[in-house]
Amino acid sequence: MGEYLLHQLTFFKMQFEQELEKLKNDLKEKWIDHCQRNKDWICQYMSDKNLWISTGEDVEQSLVENNPDEVFSKWDPSRPDSNFVIGVISSFDTEVQALLRFAMGLSKNPNIIIYSLGLHFDPFLEIARRELNGQQQATLLPATSELDDIREQIKLQNGEIT
Repeated sequence: MGEYLLHQLTFFKMQFEQELEKLKNDLKEKWIDHCQRNKDWICQYMSDKNLWISTGEDVEQSLVENNPDEVFSKWDPSRPDSNFVIGVISSFDTEVQALLRFAMGLSKNPNIIIYSLGLHFDPFLEIARRELNGQQQATLLPATSELDDIREQIKLQNGEIT
């Protein structure tokens, strides 16, 4: 009986950890999306109120080299203040609200909550990384018309009517 219970608890723990990671990843994506849509006012507000928190992240050389404005050569990776982030993400949906309640049950320190939710990163730096990665991948993929031509050739070889 004890071994069965231990097995069940281990299984439950693994499922809980997987679900928690999924929720944190979903939250990260929602936060990045929000920052991308609201970049201008967020940056203005954080700068006006001096509410940026340094993240200590490194800026990849590829970002510096691929940015004509040289913005990233002087970039100090920072994120908005923890209380601001918590206020924004609390409005996303009920899953995020439940995750926040759980995190706040473990700590009342907003910085620890942001760390534990996986949000201690510069969202604007992450957006730039993704944009650069998307540009690099786009150059590796053939144009859609080339793909369509290849598909058409395969269909013809297989005797399919197009």
